Amino acid sequence: MPELLTQARPKTELIEPITLKVPEQWQHQTSKNSSLAQAFYHASSGIIFALKNERMFRIHLLLAMGAVFLGLMGRFDLMQWIAALFSVGLIVAMELVNTAVERVADLMTRGSYHHLAREAKDVAAGAVLFSIVLGIAVVATCFLYNIKQQYFALNI
Repeated sequence: MPELLTQARPKTELIEPITLKVPEQWQHQTSKNSSLAQAFYHASSGIIFALKNERMFRIHLLLAMGAVFLGLMGRFDLMQWIAALFSVGLIVAMELVNTAVERVADLMTRGSYHHLAREAKDVAAGAVLFSIVLGIAVVATCFLYNIKQQYFALNI
């Protein structure tokens, strides 16, 4: 019985990884994109990289799903959905930019400390925080406004 607990379990994949057939030169590209398909390939590669490697990106996506849930529960109208989705999209986009800044700063400093790299990372993280505060304010305002309207409509 104890040997069952110490045996390594085989890693099983629930979802087969997606493999795109792309030209070899796209994978090691250093110049501008030559086509729209190439641009989409690199953009989607960046999003997939963030999903796999950035915990905060995954957390922000979960929070985005929470905002959508609040929108459904609060019965957002069209303008509220536009404001909420734009705000949530801004948070996710800022997290992607933050990831890019962190990666470039790490590349440039090669693991050593430099105050300019720290400042760049801090400013990028500050932009993410600012977008989060804005997103929370927008979604909460829309949600609370609709809840208030529904509550007072029932009591009149």
